[in-house]
Amino acid sequence: MNHVAIDLGSRKSQFCIRSAEVQILREDKIETKALRGFFKQLGEKSRVVLEADRKSTRLNSSDIK
Repeated sequence: MNHVAIDLGSRKSQFCIRSAEVQILREDKIETKALRGFFKQLGEKSRVVLEADRKSTRLNSSDIK
């Protein structure tokens, strides 16, 4: 099972995908509004860790397409 760490931002979010063996598979930034598509393309089951700050509390599900 892969592990996905996401630092949620109001405009852009940074993510890191690691394998079960702790190998970094991918690291990048993505528009926060594109997170729904990002999760759909992951394909396999993943454990997700989410870090959020005060600014990200302004987001709601309609902001993420």
